[in-house]
Amino acid sequence: MAHYEKAKELLYTHVNVETNIKKSKDFTSDFLLHSKHLDESTIPDKRRLTFTGYLKAIDPISHSVILCQIERETRSINNILILGRNICDIHQSTSDPDQDYLSKEDVANYCDNYVSSLNNHPYFCKPSTSLTSQELIESQTRIVSWLKKYRIPIELDEKSQELVVAECVRIKPPYKHESDFICPTRVVLKRIKNIVDMSLSQEIPE
Repeated sequence: MAHYEKAKELLYTHVNVETNIKKSKDFTSDFLLHSKHLDESTIPDKRRLTFTGYLKAIDPISHSVILCQIERETRSINNILILGRNICDIHQSTSDPDQDYLSKEDVANYCDNYVSSLNNHPYFCKPSTSLTSQELIESQTRIVSWLKKYRIPIELDEKSQELVVAECVRIKPPYKHESDFICPTRVVLKRIKNIVDMSLSQEIPE
């Protein structure tokens, strides 16, 4: 989808997401961009919904995105998922110049701290199992081969032995538990984990 490459460049910035979803009087959302903030000359179809928020994550498979709103005082994060098939375009917000937008670094820190708080929760934490050097190499080979089969970008961080998937998911050895996966959003995390689980349970694709 055409918006995917653009979205990767806009990660953690405040964006507007134009969709093919028809407007409805019954649908309301804090993420909707109100007409008074729209530059109508740039909107291809005013009958469709446009969402606004910080671009928190992008699914490298479906090209769906997660937008978030950050409450600075409470450090709480509100999220909305927009499916890739519904996205027409993504561009950086310029509609409200008086808005005090957070920097990319601040948004990334908010998201990372939020994920860390989840990973430290007993519900998500599972005991890690150390791997031998041979087992580590075998697991890395399986995961890398499997993801490349599906044309999902993946790299190995030689220093930490972490696998980096599509620049948005980091997987720590032994690559098995949910607590081994680091990602700004659980939607992307679970999708990548399902693929990794499959790679470790089946034969390496040729």
